[in-house]
Amino acid sequence: MRVEKLTKMEEQLKKLEPLKLAECLQEATDLRGFYDVQPDDIEPIASSSASQGTDLYSPESEKGKQKANSPSSSIRRRGVLMPSNSTQPLPNIPEEQEADHRQEQAYGFRPQPSQQNHDERFYDFDDAVVQRNEAAETDDQEALAAAQSRLQLVKWQQEQDHGKGHPKALITQREIIATSLASGMWNGKPIEEWAVDDFREIEDGMRHVFEGLEESLGPLHQETLESLTVLFSVRVSLVKTEVLPWASVAELLDTMARRLDDRAAITPDLMLDTLTIKYKTALSLAQISERGDRMLADLLEEAEGLMLTTGRSSVAELTALRYNILERISELRDMRDGEDAVAAEEAERENRV
Repeated sequence: MRVEKLTKMEEQLKKLEPLKLAECLQEATDLRGFYDVQPDDIEPIASSSASQGTDLYSPESEKGKQKANSPSSSIRRRGVLMPSNSTQPLPNIPEEQEADHRQEQAYGFRPQPSQQNHDERFYDFDDAVVQRNEAAETDDQEALAAAQSRLQLVKWQQEQDHGKGHPKALITQREIIATSLASGMWNGKPIEEWAVDDFREIEDGMRHVFEGLEESLGPLHQETLESLTVLFSVRVSLVKTEVLPWASVAELLDTMARRLDDRAAITPDLMLDTLTIKYKTALSLAQISERGDRMLADLLEEAEGLMLTTGRSSVAELTALRYNILERISELRDMRDGEDAVAAEEAERENRV
């Protein structure tokens, strides 16, 4: 049986003789030195920082590479075989470079990273609002006009990205109107030159913003209530100019009071935001009625009461709110005293006549 198996094996070997396995093995042995793995035949490990900025792979930077006698070539990666007489492979273009190349083809130049970051920041809503607030604090009319123009461009970008009815675009439109009220400018005209149509255009635009946010975010959402506050301020201005009757403000004030009470009951943790909205509403109302003065006095008591019961995290913000309320109350008192003095002078003048 063993002889029979050996015979079959010999038959198989005879069939393999035409393949010349012995010669192939000898040739492979001779070529071993050709493909032997040497330190200078292995690519160095690229550091993570090398992939940033100007250290991206390029043919020019490859020309100056040292061989194994250089210290930098001591860090190697195993398993990458590079025949000594082979042609260097073409480098893979990183995805970032491909994107830059497409931009260069499209626009004729390659935008610098600093320029791209600046452009992205220019269209940042929060950064634009900070610019507006800083201009309002210094009462810089030119800076307010620049901030309003920037907000309009931010809104345009948001509408391109999300659509005209998107909450982000509506919120930006709200801030544009609020900036107009702060600067007294609308469509390039000062408030003294506003016609009835200008006032109604602002009121229509703000009502559209409020209704859109109310539908998309809900009636008790912070952004919806902020929009209701701005709409209230717009209507106060319309009452001052006798475009709208007092009833339009009273109706909105009742709506605001109901919603803030509901919000305070549902989300007591948002009490500070609720107080801030009440503060803005009281300031607007004080422009046309002493009822706003009383609202500020009640709000002061409420804030002081919360300072005794709330956690430490809210004390600083409540203290700042209390300070602002006291400052506004003092200003209103001076304004009322001035109004009383003017009224007394006019009455005395009429009596003389």
